[in-house]
Amino acid sequence: MLLLTSACALGGDGPAPAGSPSAEEAAKIAEIADQAAQVQELAHALTVQVDESRRAVNEGRSSPEVEAPKMQALADQLEAKNAALQAEILALEARLHERSGDPTWPYDPAAE
Repeated sequence: MLLLTSACALGGDGPAPAGSPSAEEAAKIAEIADQAAQVQELAHALTVQVDESRRAVNEGRSSPEVEAPKMQALADQLEAKNAALQAEILALEARLHERSGDPTWPYDPAAE
């Protein structure tokens, strides 16, 4: 929400003119939202896989040795996607602060 508020504060009323820095950042925010949806989908897929694996092991249809790599593969994908998402968010935040001329950026709690 903070990012959206910050992005909106950079321009005036109405949509940003095509090709403007605000329009570019709005497009980047949409990309970040898509990445966040992918992370959410992977997290859900991992939860489903864990439930299915647990059931399969408990019912004797599978073993932990068979199920663990399935869960680990999804966990690795989730971790990589989330790391990329977090990096994009940090980069967006830095650009918004820098473009707005925020005198408190970068924030340094030790300076207080």
